[in-house]
Amino acid sequence: MLRESLLDPQIEQITVVSRKPTGQHHPKLREVIHANMDDLGPIVPQLAGHDACFFCVGVSSAGMSEAEYTRVTHDLTLKVARPLAALCPDMTFIYVSGSGADSSERGRTMWARVKGKTENALRELPFRASFVVRPGFIQPMHGIRSRTRLYNALYAVLSPLYPLWKVLFPGLVTSTEQLARAMIAVARDGTAKYVLETRDINAIGQRELAARAGERRAVCPKGHVTRPGSRDGERITCADAGPVRAVDLELVGPGVPGVCGAEDAAARGVEGDLGALVVAGAIGVADEQPRREEREQTYR
Repeated sequence: MLRESLLDPQIEQITVVSRKPTGQHHPKLREVIHANMDDLGPIVPQLAGHDACFFCVGVSSAGMSEAEYTRVTHDLTLKVARPLAALCPDMTFIYVSGSGADSSERGRTMWARVKGKTENALRELPFRASFVVRPGFIQPMHGIRSRTRLYNALYAVLSPLYPLWKVLFPGLVTSTEQLARAMIAVARDGTAKYVLETRDINAIGQRELAARAGERRAVCPKGHVTRPGSRDGERITCADAGPVRAVDLELVGPGVPGVCGAEDAAARGVEGDLGALVVAGAIGVADEQPRREEREQTYR
């Protein structure tokens, strides 16, 4: 979620609320380290002004009683969501649930009942909009690792089968990249469904990734995004780096290298207009920094 938010030019600012530092550094990233998620009171003022919340806290129910799992899944989620709804009524809240969640709250599977109960409770809060994503198997991409050792061991075993599973079971598997892109799109545009299953996630995520591929630019060694424009043989002019050979560019999409983005604000892509709040817990973050695509994006 964090990687794709940093890469998205429409997101102006990201605030990550987590128990531990992410290890990421970016001009539009702000981290709020808060150990006690049961009480957001001390940090609530820092959460004002966000347009969307991506709630990515999650734990395995293995070995837990229903009361314990309810406390860390249902109760914790609402302890975050309720003050946010009061503070930011214009916010869109997106909750990462799981495939098989039981919104009837009467099924035999404990974790599914608790997730369904959480989904139902969130729907009643006075956000501008709220949505639930129910991914199945999530394939980590771009160096992302879970903080749960068991999950990393399973990924190591199952990842080679992911390409086959995508073909055989398209409604059961997704990737961290598609999931994050879908969540950002839903926060930006909304959707007719309150609950998005894996097929919905993949459809939106694939559409978003295809659209982004058509808008990418070239990047000079200083990390400045270029736009199509005048050329001087195999060189472009960068405001900071000076003339740059085409072979030194990182071509990240269609288009002819041209005037450096540092010279012209119009070269920086679409204007950012979304503030995102990412609440992270057991779900891991990327080990590697996002690539150069985002480095010219300056945000308030």
